[in-house]
Amino acid sequence: MKVRAVLVSALAASLLVQPARSEDTITIMYSDRPPYMDDSGPMPPQGLTATPTAHAFKNAGVPAVWSKIPTNRQLAMVREGMGKACAVGWFWTEERSHYAKFTKPIYRDKDWYILTNADFAARGYKSLDEMLSHKETRVLVKDQYTYGEQLDKLMHRHSPTIATSTGSNAKMLQSISMGAVDLMFVSEGRRQLPDGACR
Repeated sequence: MKVRAVLVSALAASLLVQPARSEDTITIMYSDRPPYMDDSGPMPPQGLTATPTAHAFKNAGVPAVWSKIPTNRQLAMVREGMGKACAVGWFWTEERSHYAKFTKPIYRDKDWYILTNADFAARGYKSLDEMLSHKETRVLVKDQYTYGEQLDKLMHRHSPTIATSTGSNAKMLQSISMGAVDLMFVSEGRRQLPDGACR
């Protein structure tokens, strides 16, 4: 099954086109998530979602500062209207549409891949449906993330065991390699994996 995902920012589209005043500085909230957002080099962060976001602000003449904020806190700040801020790289969902405004897509993911450890892979499942239909299958997901309509519906229909993480991608990969969970989803853009990770 191929799943196409759309990553969007919670920045109101009007902010991208209106002339900026000095008091209109926007806080761009992000979390370090290579290859989408990588702050290991000079600021602003670089990556598949960070770079086009930085260009959009620059081209629109909107002053902005980047602030590294945990993902759950980002959503809370947008929901509570805490200052002029946007959160980069979030999927549109019906729930979020009630409190956030979304830009047009700034990046489209490629296909999704299943990342698992050798023990789980040895079970020989032939399809994602088959994997998820077993209640004991432990799927690791990022807290507050959505994986697109098709994957979300599949997980809801089959109800495998869901483990939620607020940790970094590196910590999630450790959980997979140690066998604490069975699988997680990674996009094609995320196929550069740390040493020791298993596919």
